[in-house]
Amino acid sequence: MPVSLRKVLVFILSALSLTLAACSGGSSGGGGNDGTVRLENIVISPPSASIIIGRTAQLEAVALYSDDTSADITTSIDTDWSSSDNAIATVSNTGLVTGIASGTVTVTAEYKNVTKSATVLVGDGEILIGVSVTPTKPTLSLGSSTQLTATGVYHNTALGKLTKDITETAVWVSSASSVAGVNNNSGDKGFVLSASAGTANVTASLGGFEGTAVITVSNATLQRVEIEPDEPVNAAGATRQMILVGYYSDGTTRDVTSEATWVSQSTSVATVSNASGSKGLVNTLTVGTSVIVAAVGSITDTTTIHVEPISVTSIDITPAVVSLASGTTVQLTATGTYSDGSTQDITADAVWTTSNGARAAVSGGLVTGVSVGTANITAAVGSVSRSAAVTVTAAALSSIEITPPVASIANGFDQQFTATGIYTDGSTADITETAVWDSSNGAVATVSNTAGTKGLASSLSAGSTQITASVGMISSGASTLTVTPATVQSIQITPEAPSVPNGLTQQFTATATYSNNTTMDVTALVTWSVGNPVASISNAAGTKGMAYTIAQGTTVITAALGGLSDTTNFTVTPAVLNTVQVTPLTVSMSKGSTQQFTATGIYSDNTNVNITSAVTWASTNAAAASVSNAAGTNGLVTAVNTGTATVSATLDSVTGTSAVTVTAVSLTHISVTPASSNVALGATQQLTAIGIYSDFSTQDITELVTWSSSDASTAAVSNAAGSKGLVTGLAEGMINITASLSGATGTAGVTVNPAALTSIVLNPIMVNSLPVGSTRQFLATGYYSDGSSMDVTTIAAWSSSSTARATVSNAAGSKGLVTAISAGTTNITAAIGTVTSANAPVTVTTAALVAINITPAAPSAYEGTTVQFTATGVYTDGTSTDITTAVTWISDNPAVASISNAAGTKGLATAIANNATPVTIIAYLSGAAGSTTLKVDAATLTSIAITPAGASVAMGNSQQFTATGTYSTGFTADITEQVTWTLGDYSIASISNTAGSRGFAVSVAQGSTTVTAILGSVTSPSVTLTVNPATLTSITVTPAPFSVVVGETVQLTAIGHYSNGSTAIVTDTANWVSLMTSRATVGNAAGVNKGLVTGVVAGSTSITASIGAVSGSANVTVTGYAITSISLTPDPATIANGATQQYTAIATYTNGSTEDITSAAGTTWSSNDTGIAAVNATGLATGDAVNDGTVTITVNKAGVSQTASLTVN
Repeated sequence: MPVSLRKVLVFILSALSLTLAACSGGSSGGGGNDGTVRLENIVISPPSASIIIGRTAQLEAVALYSDDTSADITTSIDTDWSSSDNAIATVSNTGLVTGIASGTVTVTAEYKNVTKSATVLVGDGEILIGVSVTPTKPTLSLGSSTQLTATGVYHNTALGKLTKDITETAVWVSSASSVAGVNNNSGDKGFVLSASAGTANVTASLGGFEGTAVITVSNATLQRVEIEPDEPVNAAGATRQMILVGYYSDGTTRDVTSEATWVSQSTSVATVSNASGSKGLVNTLTVGTSVIVAAVGSITDTTTIHVEPISVTSIDITPAVVSLASGTTVQLTATGTYSDGSTQDITADAVWTTSNGARAAVSGGLVTGVSVGTANITAAVGSVSRSAAVTVTAAALSSIEITPPVASIANGFDQQFTATGIYTDGSTADITETAVWDSSNGAVATVSNTAGTKGLASSLSAGSTQITASVGMISSGASTLTVTPATVQSIQITPEAPSVPNGLTQQFTATATYSNNTTMDVTALVTWSVGNPVASISNAAGTKGMAYTIAQGTTVITAALGGLSDTTNFTVTPAVLNTVQVTPLTVSMSKGSTQQFTATGIYSDNTNVNITSAVTWASTNAAAASVSNAAGTNGLVTAVNTGTATVSATLDSVTGTSAVTVTAVSLTHISVTPASSNVALGATQQLTAIGIYSDFSTQDITELVTWSSSDASTAAVSNAAGSKGLVTGLAEGMINITASLSGATGTAGVTVNPAALTSIVLNPIMVNSLPVGSTRQFLATGYYSDGSSMDVTTIAAWSSSSTARATVSNAAGSKGLVTAISAGTTNITAAIGTVTSANAPVTVTTAALVAINITPAAPSAYEGTTVQFTATGVYTDGTSTDITTAVTWISDNPAVASISNAAGTKGLATAIANNATPVTIIAYLSGAAGSTTLKVDAATLTSIAITPAGASVAMGNSQQFTATGTYSTGFTADITEQVTWTLGDYSIASISNTAGSRGFAVSVAQGSTTVTAILGSVTSPSVTLTVNPATLTSITVTPAPFSVVVGETVQLTAIGHYSNGSTAIVTDTANWVSLMTSRATVGNAAGVNKGLVTGVVAGSTSITASIGAVSGSANVTVTGYAITSISLTPDPATIANGATQQYTAIATYTNGSTEDITSAAGTTWSSNDTGIAAVNATGLATGDAVNDGTVTITVNKAGVSQTASLTVN
């Protein structure tokens, strides 16, 4: 609704209201001191807001009245809403703001002439929609602190909802700074420090949004801290988050990691973070150890981190999925990723295993398919592993073999060939019937492909043929079949030298071998004979070659045919078993009785032997009658139940039997023993049931009866085979155990007593080091017969084997507390009644350092001053001593204050720079640490002095000036890099104000200028800088170094360098001198030969050029005469393949002399194509045995070379 219309309506309604009031004679309520309620103010919420273009934000207006009441006037007809720029944002008459374009507007609400405004920011991409603070409910002890983090929740038009850390941009406020204050200064925002017990709400606000954390401050004081984990082990390149647990006076514990100051003693091994959000995070760098110190105020703890070589953190296997046929292989590769991020092939180092060796095997990553199925192949290094899935398919045919590989038969005979398939898994199979057979020469022999006769070759005529078999694409190698005419060459008897028991027979076979190496059974054609009468042999048709045993012994069997014969030995051994006879043959037994049976063996020679213990006994109905095969009771039959059974005895497949009938006998009573017993809770008692039968016989029927308990909750009894009748005590009380069988019962009474203590175990089981004066609490755990256990520390009697070494308390409230008295060993035990624990050895060591106190505590010092700290060690035996020079001193911020570890000044801290946050000073020794703080305050600069107080430099030279500040404390400091340097005349010199080179003046022109240093309001007295003419500063001789041949010359040049940076050739003005004129001379005649060097004899010397006190030199090496040329012979040359050619090299020198240098040191030979001819170090060239061609042979010495042409053919 337009504002003008709203005002009209307001006017009408107001007029109507006044009219009604007048009619009633009432007051207009205009205010005053008559008790009328007045409008005091209005409030808009939120006072600021952020939206993005196209989005809305709801503002609310509340009226505040003089009687402390309020009313929501957001949508009141009397409220006028307006925007300072409708092009950026509009506002409805209900306070709803809509973003139009990027910018900031002021939204105003007017109510009854009272106005209030809110600021609205309109963005085009991202707006704040919420704020949260973490941790939400921290608990602090008095004097402790914590860092809060503010997180802004934003809406991004492209990315949607996202979060940002707004700790440093938010406004922080505490509802109760007397309880807990919060820092709102840049760099420390959100840092909360507790002040007194109570609760405070700490709020972070931004853009109209706020988040709150409830801070609870307890009265408890921090007593000690512990770093977790203790003594961690990390690989190099990894990180480890350390946690600091604070233990408070009220018995509570709290994570104080973020409140502590963390220090690593060896930052080359490991660093530890003090940054907000990552405090206590250790980053390991190199192999070694470093002590990690954590300090909260003056309370510290230490631990040592052990950094080991980089370790494997993950493994990748390639390929990750494998499919292979049974019997084939696939190589897997394992790649390890290490703790430092590097990777490496670890196939050879990994331990390879398979989840199913029946499916796939693995060795060194090489997987072999074993049988069809799946398996997981795992590569492991230590506890790190990765698996690959392997599927093994059926084995595939890889080759075919034919047997026999070579065969020869007489014409008219057949030869059976066999095809064996060899598969990828190494298995074989007879594939004769599945293969396709082929003969290369069907006129000599054919081979069958008919089912049932496949592979059968039939000869047709003399000759040879190749027999092959194939399956699909797989073919065998060829087998050669030769068909030849047949003539007998020899006879062979089989079996050779057999042995048979007396009374049995042996069939012999005679085989004839023909001239074509074929064989034929001629058993029916030969004549058989025997050497002596231990046996006879048949020549009758149908039984030819059958030998009959007569007596034990050995004879010779002969087979003869057409003048050819063969013999073999025939041995008759003792008789063999023919029949087994069981006695008694039939028997009737009463149920539960036993009967011994006997087995008699009747042998092939008609002898009889008792074989009862040798046979295997069996019953056809073991439910009626069972028979024993146990040593000592072989053949013992037990009547189990009424019925019939056949009992058999078998030896060497020969069996004899007997019939058994079992008649009934009744069980009349059952006796359970012991009749009464006591068992501890959880313990057991074995009961036995004895059956008494109608024939007055007795039998142990413990395993036959059914056992029951009158109260299974008090005691249970087992009916499981092997443990029948075993009673277990479950609860205290008395019960009856009953044994029942076939209507008969027996009972025994069992009393279950309380569980009995069976053993006592101490914790710890040993203490390897307990310093004198320290204590260690031992705990005793009792283990009872019912399997339960309980802490018996306070009821056990404790003892020490040597109270001179350590005592153990039996006093109420401290039972089991061991106190170290003197160095040595003792054993600690705990006993209850007759049950005593095992010894727990305790080794008492000398008193150990447990704490370090630093004095003075929390001092302050001005910049540039020092503070001497003293460290006092407190030991387990209560003693203390000054250990200032023994500890290692650490400052957590050396840029603010450093502390010395140098002999003579140990513990001396130097205040360097003012800082709002105190420096933490730590003293560390042998695992103990102490800490305090040092606050560095600023000192006031009072004066500045420049050194040198005056300076003169040559033109082009420079001068470094130093500024020393003197402070209000009397302390002086080098402030060269802090002051601003100025000159009186910048045409004479320039002076640097660049960091790192401040105070460095460079001459520009001759003359004088003043130099001044300024810092803040303090200006130094001026000093004078005088610039004199340029001077010679150095001489360079070129070339340098150089060499000259004997008798030759080299011209040197001298270059002068001046203070203004200029140079000039001073060869003719310098004075030239040779250090050793016997080796080289140098000319010094002006305008004639200055600097001209002449070689005299081989050797070294130096040549110097000087002007006044400034000189320069060059080293010279004089060499022998130089080579001017080399002749190489022969050139050209031709040699045959594989032949040699000796070359000769003659050098000519500068003095005209010559020398054979063919094999001299420094001479090198080469061929431009060694594939045709090569040349060695002595000039001998060798032609290639195969390749022809022409090459160039080169000889070189001292940079001079010559070539020759060599042809090889």
